[in-house]
Amino acid sequence: MALHEPAIDRDIIVIGGSAGALSVLQELFAPLPANFPAAVFVVVHQSQSQPGRLPEILSRVGKLPADHAKDGAPIELGRVYVAPPNYHVLIERGRMKLSLGPKENRFRPSIDPLFRTAARTYEKQVIGVILSGQLDDGTLGMMRVKQFGGTAIAQDPASAEAGDMPASVIRNVPCDYILSPDQIAGVLTQLVQEPSTLPSAGGASIMSANDLPENAGIPSETGDTADRGDNALTTGHLPGAPTGLTCPQCGGAVWEGNERGLLTYRCHVGHAYTAESMASEHDSHLESTLWEAVRMFQESAAMHRRMEAKAHERGVNDMAARYGERAAEQEARTETMRQLLLHEK
Repeated sequence: MALHEPAIDRDIIVIGGSAGALSVLQELFAPLPANFPAAVFVVVHQSQSQPGRLPEILSRVGKLPADHAKDGAPIELGRVYVAPPNYHVLIERGRMKLSLGPKENRFRPSIDPLFRTAARTYEKQVIGVILSGQLDDGTLGMMRVKQFGGTAIAQDPASAEAGDMPASVIRNVPCDYILSPDQIAGVLTQLVQEPSTLPSAGGASIMSANDLPENAGIPSETGDTADRGDNALTTGHLPGAPTGLTCPQCGGAVWEGNERGLLTYRCHVGHAYTAESMASEHDSHLESTLWEAVRMFQESAAMHRRMEAKAHERGVNDMAARYGERAAEQEARTETMRQLLLHEK
């Protein structure tokens, strides 16, 4: 006689978004009931200087209480936990953890650490949701959600203000649902009310997880680079093949990985990128470097014009001519650089 797998509740929901996600979050949370039987974690890319008002906004539009995640706090059903500015949120057995670990995909908080630690800790209980946003943070994390048996939901890119993030997830992950914003709340409500089945090696529901000892041996990635950084050069545990590239944030050596065709990069101190996010960060640094060159050429030209004027006052006309030629050269370089930056013909 076949053995029945034990039922398991889908009671951990992790949501990631960036540009254009705020309006979707408001539409998502508005209809969720006050007795919603799951804990919801939200990461939205934000500036470190922002005051972090997202919990206030979500509490106002919906029935679920929302607050910033707190280090070491227990996970409770029927609550929304928002990543505070400048902190990764990691999921441990029965509790959450905040980290100032290296940025991933250019951001802290980043979506990937939340998704992967939730997936490794709660496996089939996890529902991952990727909303509107640029580039592809969350794709690797959603891969982990599916790898450990969770459910993957992506916003329909056609309905997103910025479709890059959900489109990347759809390309790289076998999504269970691709939904418009007005459909997400209904599907989540249905999923958390329908018990799933759990393989024998899986984790228990969080209703009893708070009673487990800390050394229960549940798989977790909270000890990885999102929590503690890395020291690959000393330990010798290199995260992939050497590239000859340098980290755009710290200048460290970078190694390349390949996750089912998705190129990933990590430096030896722990900054992590997909190919898209690393290219974007390099482009940003390149632009700032070129504008710095414009400034330096301008200042050099201005200095030589001052020296030219002073030489004329002293009657040293041959020296003034040399200064004038040098100033003209720097002015021409300034214009060339400016046209390059502004894409002028």
